[in-house]
Order: sequence, then structure tokens, then C-alpha cells
Amino acid sequence: MDLRPVQEQPEPPEQPHLLFEQPPQRLVSLVPSLTESLFDLGFGDRVVGVTDYCVEPSTIPYISRVGGTRDARLEDIMLLFPDLVLAGREENARPTIENLRQRGIKVWVTHPTNILDCMNMLWEMVTLFRSPEAMKKVQMLDREVDAARTATLEQTPVRVFCPIWQEENGAQLRWMTFNDQTYPADVLALLGCQNVFGGRRGPEGVDAWRYPWVTIVDVIEADPEIILLPDEPFNFTAEHQKQMMTLFASTTAGRQKRFVRFEGSLLMWYGTRLSRALKILPALLAN
Repeated sequence: MDLRPVQEQPEPPEQPHLLFEQPPQRLVSLVPSLTESLFDLGFGDRVVGVTDYCVEPSTIPYISRVGGTRDARLEDIMLLFPDLVLAGREENARPTIENLRQRGIKVWVTHPTNILDCMNMLWEMVTLFRSPEAMKKVQMLDREVDAARTATLEQTPVRVFCPIWQEENGAQLRWMTFNDQTYPADVLALLGCQNVFGGRRGPEGVDAWRYPWVTIVDVIEADPEIILLPDEPFNFTAEHQKQMMTLFASTTAGRQKRFVRFEGSLLMWYGTRLSRALKILPALLAN
């Protein structure tokens, strides 16, 4: 995944209705989680191009690379003669999407901000490809989501802080996180967590407002019970964990030493990775 923080993106162009007489056969995916989902659902043999950050599944065969998620190479994509390009509003640059459409390429722009959006996207995908086998897999994931929701229904929410970027602002550290209008926040809510910065707004902008910056004082005052440290989009290492244990020793998380480093894609990647997240994250949160 591109390791640069979320940046403000202008409002994307209106999404045209994608019509195909037959399911598309040549796909280019510009989003790592969508690449993984295509393979998981049985459509991997149609993928002819992916980004440099598309590393899953680990068994992915050789496929043409078209650059990064934010700087995909337009000409390389065109040389693959795709009949559909899959993109993400927050992951990919608007000019790339507009240029592809101007050249007659159909582009499906995804933008799930919660689990319902994610599941609807998967249903649209399996409907587009008209695959009964893939539909069964999405039905199974639907049941997993329902089971997770039932499991936490009577629980008191656990207060969680999850930074996704760290930087120095002058002499002071600050962290980017996400509010409750985002997919990762909804996954945490499904698992019985309360995002301590769920109501915070980031800088004004089409998408930037969903990703507020917080300071040391902000985190201490929010008093999280657990601090989650993902390895992407920013890689929070053991040294970062040690630093935070000192900075936030006075919080409930600090007193209980609940600073959890984990695989960030479990929270950030929308698509079929949700199934894996529902199997792994509850144990991490419980411990």
C-alpha cells in the first residue's frame, strides 16, 4: 500500500452505470484490496494488470505492473487493453480516472465508508461476473458479519485509539487517525470497540475531514483502553510502541500495557479481507 498519508482529493466525476453484455474479461486493479478480492472470489484469471502494491494473494502469478496506486502509468494501462479498471476514490488520483474514461475505458470507482458499503460492493462484483460460486462466498461473509455483530451485542464497548500516521509538527509529535465515517472505524465498532476520536473532524475537504490529526494531549484526554498500532499505511514498529508506552503511561491503555501492534490491512483493506479480520482481530483485542 502507498505509505503516504491520506491526502485531500477533489470530488470524483459522477460514476457512470457500468453495462456489459458479457462479464468483463480483462481487468486492471489499482487497489490492493480489490486485487485480493478478485482472486479470492475466483476472478484472478481475468486480471491483466495491478499496481506495485498489489502483493496479495501471496501466490499471485506474474501480472503486469502499472505503477503505484497514486501514480499509475496511464500508457501502461492502455497497452493492456482492459475492458474494466477497478479503482478507489481515496487510493487513486482523479486525473488517472478521468483520463482513462476520456479514452473510452470503463472505470469502477469504489469508496466504502462502512461494512454495508463493502458488502454491497462485493455483491455488485459477483453480480457483474455472474458467478454462483462467488455468490456463495459472499453469502458466507455476510453470515460472518452477522455472527460478529451478535457476539458483541451485549458487551460494553472498549475505548480504542488507532493512529494511521505519525509525524513531527514542529517540535511536537502528532498522529493521523480516522473518525467514525470510515470503513476501519466501522470494523472496530462491529468488534465491540468505541473509536475515541470517532466524532473528531480533520481538515476541511472532500475526504480529509474523515482523518483528523491528534496530539499527545488529545490522546491522554481521550484515555483509550487499547492503543492499536498497525503496520500500514504507517509502519508502527516496536520502537514506536515503546515510545508510546512512555508517552501514554497515564492512560488506561498505559496502565494496563495494552499497546497492540498488528497487520494493518486487517482494518484498512475493504473487500474479502474482512473475513480474515473477523477471525484475527477479536483475539488481539481480547488480549
